[in-house]
Amino acid sequence: MSVPMVTVLILLVGGSAIRQDEGPQKPGDSRADRPVLPGCEEESLITTCVEARRSFYAPRCDGGDLNACVAAGSAYASDIVDFGAAILAYGRACEGGIAEGCHGVGGIYGSPVIDRFYNPELARPFLERARELYAARCRVEEARACASLVDMLENGQVREATRGERKRLAKKTHMLLLAQCRQGLASACGDLADFCVRQGREDDKCFLFGLQSACKLGDSKACWVMGWTYRRGARGVRSDAATASEYFARACEGGYRPACGL
Repeated sequence: MSVPMVTVLILLVGGSAIRQDEGPQKPGDSRADRPVLPGCEEESLITTCVEARRSFYAPRCDGGDLNACVAAGSAYASDIVDFGAAILAYGRACEGGIAEGCHGVGGIYGSPVIDRFYNPELARPFLERARELYAARCRVEEARACASLVDMLENGQVREATRGERKRLAKKTHMLLLAQCRQGLASACGDLADFCVRQGREDDKCFLFGLQSACKLGDSKACWVMGWTYRRGARGVRSDAATASEYFARACEGGYRPACGL
């Protein structure tokens, strides 16, 4: 699932909120295994968390970790202040062949909201390079890359594909995420829930399956979202305070502090 600071960036540059600050998906990747940085325990501490992310990822980017460059780029951009530094970090990842880096640079240059850097002509080659890299990874069935490619096509960031091509790619992405989720990949379960929502699927079963599976696999924020889903009676489930409390308790036990005391 995505966090607000990343969502801010997505609203500006497009793309998927669950992948924008991450590099290529790896076998065994799980949100439950990712370190919680000091200052990032609660989503209300956005400024503190941005600084923590910068401090954590920027030195690793300088040391040659290209995935850290993607995360650093997101940290620089997500407080809507230092887009110049974000471009440099994303650019290093792009030069190293990381699609998310190219997507980040192209997204900043291609966003009219960011007046100082808005340059559609400069954005185009970065976005096309991102498309090529995502497509190559999608061909070897990396679901996260396929989902990012769907985002770029749907958002008009790259040349238009036919409706049939978009539908086939979206179907492939859905099937890959579903298969990986069933195999126990927590991040794929969260991605599946997000993908179903963003593709406008009317059947809430897809969203609920992904979210519930992510929670069972240790994604504490997914448990928190499930808690609110039951508390509010949303997504086709009846309001159930007892079930909601169980999910909140599981999220709190997993280290997601906003769920504690709910």
